[in-house]
Order: sequence, then structure tokens, then C-alpha cells
Amino acid sequence: SGELSRDFYLGSGRLQVIERRPDGTMLVFLDGKNKIRLQKLIQKEPYFIFEAECVTDDDRICDMTQFSLERLRRLLWGWIEQNLRGQTHQDGFKATVKNTSNMVDLVASIFVTDSALKQSILNMNTYEEKVGFLDSLLDEKGQMKPRAAVWN
Repeated sequence: SGELSRDFYLGSGRLQVIERRPDGTMLVFLDGKNKIRLQKLIQKEPYFIFEAECVTDDDRICDMTQFSLERLRRLLWGWIEQNLRGQTHQDGFKATVKNTSNMVDLVASIFVTDSALKQSILNMNTYEEKVGFLDSLLDEKGQMKPRAAVWN
């Protein structure tokens, strides 16, 4: 047990099945509810136990970031329309996007595939910073740059 050498964040939420596919796979969505910062390792065996706290990111977005935010929204809407079958599924998924922070988190979870990069985004404490970073991964047409989503 002991103090952690750096801040480490986790997300928690409710798992939602979006689509069950004929091949037996499912498209699922974790409806994020909280961001948790681990503070201290209490126990390692038989499973990890941490002292932790819920934290809230600053979700304010300045006017200058609105353009970047709109690019991310168009990217997400395009993905929904391309990957979900039927208007009912598409509308249902879009209805889960309730606010800016939810939309930004979805873009990060869907389009960023590298776990270390996802963790870096989760460690950011403002949505202004997250929007700017995610927008930097897009090309001039608003699509994910080659290999940007598979950061190595």
C-alpha cells in the first residue's frame, strides 16, 4: 500500500447495449457518470483496493473552441450514421449525447484506439484542452488523420 507516484484517472458509468449483431457481437456504450482519481493503494491481493475521489472536469468551452467542437460533433454524427443500422438506433444513440462533455468523451472513446493516448485524454482536466487535442487529430476535412487514432 502507499501513495501513487502520479495522478491516475478512471471513468465509471453504466454499460448500455446499442446493437446486437447477427454474428453475436455487440456494439456497447459506457454512459460515463463519474471521473475518479485514484489517491492511494490500500491493498493488492486478492484484488486492488484504492482510496479515491470523484473529480469534475471544467466543461466550459470558449467561443474560439466552438469551431473545433462542431468538427468533433460532425465526426461523431457521421460515425453514428455509418455504423448504426436504422434510424431508431441512430436517433437513440444521438439522444444519449446530452451535453458537450458527453460528446467529447464519446469522440475520444470511439476514435482514439491507443490506450495510453486515451489515458492522456482522461487525465486532462478541462474540456477546452480535450477539444483542442482531439481537433488536432483531425485533418482539414474533419476526418481522423491517418494513424492519429492508433498513436504509437
